Amino acid sequence: MSTYWLINAQTLNSYLFFNPENLDLEYNFQLRGWKDVPKHFKEFKKQDKLISHLLFKKRFELSFIDEMIADKQLPRIFGFLPLILSGYQSSYSSEKGGSGIWDLNYITALHNGLLMNREIDQRKNDSIASIAAINELERLFELYKDEKWCIMAFIYSPSFVNYLKQKISSSDEYIDSVNNQYKNIVEIMNFLESLSFANDNIEMKVKDSELVQFKLNYNLKFDAIYYFNRTNLIDFKRNNPELINNIIPSNYPLKSYNKDKDFLTLNQEKIFHFQDSMINDLFYKKDTTIKKVHLVKKGDVLGSISQKYNVSIEKIKQWNNLTNSTIYIDQELKIFSDINFINHQYDYYPIKENESFWEIVESDPNHHFLDILKHNKYSSIKTAKKLKIIKK
Repeated sequence: MSTYWLINAQTLNSYLFFNPENLDLEYNFQLRGWKDVPKHFKEFKKQDKLISHLLFKKRFELSFIDEMIADKQLPRIFGFLPLILSGYQSSYSSEKGGSGIWDLNYITALHNGLLMNREIDQRKNDSIASIAAINELERLFELYKDEKWCIMAFIYSPSFVNYLKQKISSSDEYIDSVNNQYKNIVEIMNFLESLSFANDNIEMKVKDSELVQFKLNYNLKFDAIYYFNRTNLIDFKRNNPELINNIIPSNYPLKSYNKDKDFLTLNQEKIFHFQDSMINDLFYKKDTTIKKVHLVKKGDVLGSISQKYNVSIEKIKQWNNLTNSTIYIDQELKIFSDINFINHQYDYYPIKENESFWEIVESDPNHHFLDILKHNKYSSIKTAKKLKIIKK
């Protein structure tokens, strides 16, 4: 949930556009320079860990942003926009429809050549999105010749800024409120910049990236890759956050570790063939377990039916969801022959929105991928509300 600015607020959260509770605080340094910050910002020392993480992520992982801003001769303060907009969360999505560390809206991203479809959203790729965002900032700065209007147009929209400029002579309280919001944005970025300068001499060994770039010849679903149990898909998603639908498109540049790149490259055809069987439900066995559908006739009781098919009354009740022994003429009763099916008991797993088979299996070691495919059609992940899971 987005937070909103409060004038003279006493918590850092009030100045941020994102919920900091969602952050995994990887960097944790004891920050220096608190004695030199404005008095009303000293309360932020209580959130030293959060600020430390944000500043050092900016410095050690995303320094290319400041380099690009310097190359464009844009104001240095622009480099703090992704910090306050998203907290540098690559997979961030805002309530207003923006995505990625720059919270880019669809139109801005489209105008800057970013790819966005059912499989890919390049707004979530830090490098590509930063090129687009800084190009947009350059355009806006050239248009308005003013740091304030540029920031407001980037965060909101140029049409919003044009509306404000038409009303600039108005004493309307709304205009004052917007100006105060802008003041808060600049205040927080200036505060963060001063702390950043005060901690410039802190050094940290940063590993050279072990990631390599490669492409595959096939469209591969994460579910099919997961079956072969050789790729850490959680890491893979983290390294390729623009892959938004658990699918790797063919001929799309990917980033991964060498071992994953080698495995996927060498085994992509085998994975694709397994995927074809999976999609076409060749592992699905539910229908083959039915021996017969018994049509109840006058005089039939569960006892006589159980003797006829050599199965127990309880199994007939279980297969047909009977709560008691009452049956009626012309009722259809399913009788199963597969001994494995007969002996299984099932739980039902409620499917969460946009969840994939591999994520369900990953969430519980008692879930087995092929078992789920045997007892659920693959398309059910999109069409059903729950999956049948063998009770262990």
